[in-house]
Amino acid sequence: MGDVLQATAQGLGPRAAAVWAGIPEALLDQWLAHDAAFASAVRAAAALASAHGTEPGGRRTPAMIRVVILAMSRGASWSSAADTAGISGSGLRQLWRASPVLVALVDAARHGRSRGAGSSVPLTRRLRKPGRASPAAGYRLVRRDAP
Repeated sequence: MGDVLQATAQGLGPRAAAVWAGIPEALLDQWLAHDAAFASAVRAAAALASAHGTEPGGRRTPAMIRVVILAMSRGASWSSAADTAGISGSGLRQLWRASPVLVALVDAARHGRSRGAGSSVPLTRRLRKPGRASPAAGYRLVRRDAP
């Protein structure tokens, strides 16, 4: 909940705040519906952001860029990551062309996401299934009795 408040105070909308906090948007909606104190705190954080000129859909902030990177690292497409962050697709492309650092971050986010179950664990570290032969490129301990 604290991460959602932090994201909201930085001018992010509910979808972007959920990405920032690493929670499903449905869970955030549930929190807002069932916890009046939390909903009030989120409204206060949004008012704080608005008072500082960083409301959703306003000027682009580093928090929006972070949401784009997080969304893309979790598998979102270019346009859906931009929509989640509250940036237009053309606005994100404009930032992309102007910043080689952003290009590197987005490329790292795209290539850093996992490609499937167990893909990030090296083959030598994976647990073997019972009944399977051990890999040939390993060591085998042998006990030799003295003659």
